[in-house]
Amino acid sequence: MCTNLRGLETTRAIVVRRFATAACKEMTIPSTIRGGLIVVVVLCSLCKELTAQVSPYPYLSAPQRERGVREFVDAGMVRRAAAELDALFRESRLSAISDVSRFDRSDVLRRSGNRAASDREMDRFLRDRSNSPYVPLAWMERALAAVEDNDPKVAAELFSRCASESRIAIQQRGDTFYVHLAHSALFWEGATRAGMGQHKEALDVFAACISIDTSGQYAAYSYYAMGQIFERNSDLPQSITSFDIVRTKYPESALTVASRIRESVDLIALRKPERALDVLTGIETSLVLPIDDQRTAQIDTEHAEEEIALVRAQAYSLRGRYSEALDSCTSFFQRYPGSTYRWLLHLQAGFAALNLGRPDTARFHYEVIIDSVVDESSTVRQQAQLYHALCLKRLGREQDAMREFSALGSIVGYPYKAQALIEVGQMEYESGDFDKSRKSLERAERESRDAPTSIRAHTLLGATLIELQQWDKAAQAYERAQRIAEEAADEFLPDRQIYLSEIRLKRGICLVQSGQTQPAINALTDFLGNHPNDIHRDEATFWLAESMYRADLLKNAQELYEEVVKRYTASTRREESMYGLAWTYFRRRDFDRSTSMFGELLKTYPSSRYAAEALARRGDGLYISRQFRAAAEQYRLAAEKGPTTEEGQYSAFQSGQASYRAGDLDAAVTHMRRFVQKYPKNRLADDALYLVGWIAFPMVIKLCALFIPLETHNTTSVRSKPRYQHIGA
Repeated sequence: MCTNLRGLETTRAIVVRRFATAACKEMTIPSTIRGGLIVVVVLCSLCKELTAQVSPYPYLSAPQRERGVREFVDAGMVRRAAAELDALFRESRLSAISDVSRFDRSDVLRRSGNRAASDREMDRFLRDRSNSPYVPLAWMERALAAVEDNDPKVAAELFSRCASESRIAIQQRGDTFYVHLAHSALFWEGATRAGMGQHKEALDVFAACISIDTSGQYAAYSYYAMGQIFERNSDLPQSITSFDIVRTKYPESALTVASRIRESVDLIALRKPERALDVLTGIETSLVLPIDDQRTAQIDTEHAEEEIALVRAQAYSLRGRYSEALDSCTSFFQRYPGSTYRWLLHLQAGFAALNLGRPDTARFHYEVIIDSVVDESSTVRQQAQLYHALCLKRLGREQDAMREFSALGSIVGYPYKAQALIEVGQMEYESGDFDKSRKSLERAERESRDAPTSIRAHTLLGATLIELQQWDKAAQAYERAQRIAEEAADEFLPDRQIYLSEIRLKRGICLVQSGQTQPAINALTDFLGNHPNDIHRDEATFWLAESMYRADLLKNAQELYEEVVKRYTASTRREESMYGLAWTYFRRRDFDRSTSMFGELLKTYPSSRYAAEALARRGDGLYISRQFRAAAEQYRLAAEKGPTTEEGQYSAFQSGQASYRAGDLDAAVTHMRRFVQKYPKNRLADDALYLVGWIAFPMVIKLCALFIPLETHNTTSVRSKPRYQHIGA
């Protein structure tokens, strides 16, 4: 209760009237997203495999609404504030007639249209009566006048001066009225600065307003205004915190319902549907409670029920409860057939129907939007067009879908051009036209403006380049996708690790295939270190072993191959790992283990595509170990297993060599003659003939010795001829 101030009732009424006028007319935070301006978060679908998959785009988030400060305060609140101040001054009337008359004179001048003279009167009062208890009120009077004159910059400075003088008065006079006045001046200063776009300064002023009186009339409004500023600057965690404070610390505030709706909308934008639903629990009760002395009428709730229904439908979709989402939308259409939000609900209904495998139902909802929303620049209509094409694809009408996607991808200024081009590229990929797919996806890369879409474009491009065997370019595409995924905000890429695991693995494989061994080792090691529970660890381990093998890090390669063979017994890479492990043993000159592993490979996978090579390598191992007879048998089997392969031909030759080394000359000759007959143009054919000749040579020498005739010792000069000549002599 004020005890020091006294004044004239008429003067105070004038001040309060001006105060109320300023509250309701000029102090506004600019509206940014009210009444249909949609914040769209277009994310690629959350699929386990990122290549060549059709995926619906996510829902639109709820309409982001930003109320100006003038809309914080309804007429009822202004009347209550005016009555409160009026009562304070009636109780405070005192003998300061000369001071009060200056306020009356200023008001008369202003009413007569002489605003400049009115302001000069207040300025003279502040200079003449600098010690008057009415100094803070004079600064407030001038600030309100500046608002009426549409001069927010001056108004903000005057409100700031009023707050400063009020703080001084609090220290000097200890009157609670000055606390209220400083609290009010700071709130309106914050509102004015926010209206000028000075958001950082406005946040500081609102914080000061709260600090000076946490239970003051404008404390809840300050938190709400701060929440809106944070929203406008995309700082959703901070905006949620501000709205939550209004909800929890000021439950009787006129902004409780509005804050709960705003908080739930921001939670949906951050993809936290469970918390959004919790915030909305029981909110309908707050809307129907009667207004009394303890309960303030709620502000900004004219469409609250519709907005709550919209947020709940979105939350159900985010949680994967698509049947509930669709039912919620259907109920909305029945209850609010003329709602301004019905087009957003049709988008929600279409999205839910798509995920329920009902593309025909989804198409109906999108066609309602396309037929009803005639504004070509409407974000709702533009998304409906994109979804409509997707429905056609799901319905098997691929030519129609391709035609619509292509048309959308060629519209100048269409905000979802990148998404349309991705769908075009994916359909071309699925049809096997990889070169066209590459061109479409490269265009999508250039058009993309958000992280999820860019990631999808890069990963699909990588898959296409793999099909074209352009391993180096594919690795670069995956590298770009990885960089974006690592830097994207969590709220817009909630399944970041799913994307990164896919990208890191495929990038590593592409690096292996392009011969970039060390980068491949780094990429695959990165995958294994960051994804300890990924189902593709066997794949990564195999390719890391391949990289180590190619880098001649044979001990590391051996350990990794052994891990796949022993740990991942059901892996599709186990056969190749056994083959690689056997080769690794071979290169490390551990021929016994190499022979054993090739044998295990053949036993485990008798129809293995490596069978001929495995038999040949077993033969090589035995040959090097000087087990020639056993080697000859393995070579023979290898030759029979792959008679038309290079390994088969090599083994056919080696079977003769091994037989020769084993001392089985007849078998050696047989194998070599068969080799020459079967592969006469093979580069080893001459060597095979040479060996046959070499084996036969000692026999020829013996035969020659038997048939060379004795020299005659008579005196005749004629030498007798041999009786027999060697064939071919």
